[in-house]
Amino acid sequence: MIAAPGRIYGPRATGPFAGTLRRYARGQLPLLAGPEAAYGWAHVADVAAGLALLLERGAPGQTYTLAGEAATLRDFFVACAQAGGPPPPRWLPGAPAAWAGRWLRIIDRVFPKKLRGLHERISALAPRVQVADSAGARVLGWTPRSLAAGLPETLDWFRAGKDDLPTILS
Repeated sequence: MIAAPGRIYGPRATGPFAGTLRRYARGQLPLLAGPEAAYGWAHVADVAAGLALLLERGAPGQTYTLAGEAATLRDFFVACAQAGGPPPPRWLPGAPAAWAGRWLRIIDRVFPKKLRGLHERISALAPRVQVADSAGARVLGWTPRSLAAGLPETLDWFRAGKDDLPTILS
């Protein structure tokens, strides 16, 4: 069986977005590109619970999407602000990020050790939609929390400095 989580957030979540969320929670993210990028958001604890359910009840060969509420990056950060975070960042259009990502891919091939995949992180800010229906996982009894329910503890955790994640693009 295949587990396909959405965009993961929450305490102890790792990956490039965790660094972005940490900077936001600490008031250090004044500008961000790609407000129209949309994702199915999944709290890290809900993903863990979903994986446990899949191991217990999942069907071989079936794909289960573990994604909760769908929202654009702009809507996600508005929800963060409503959950007690700082004001949302200012936005740059995502199309220039896609263009820059394509050029950085070429430069990354020439200087692979210097940029370490910078093109992937920049290209990730390009407009995209990565939202999937998680009805398959819900059939197993999986119910993800809403952004309003998961963001307060997430922001508190990052503000408290409990993470030890490396800073991305700093």
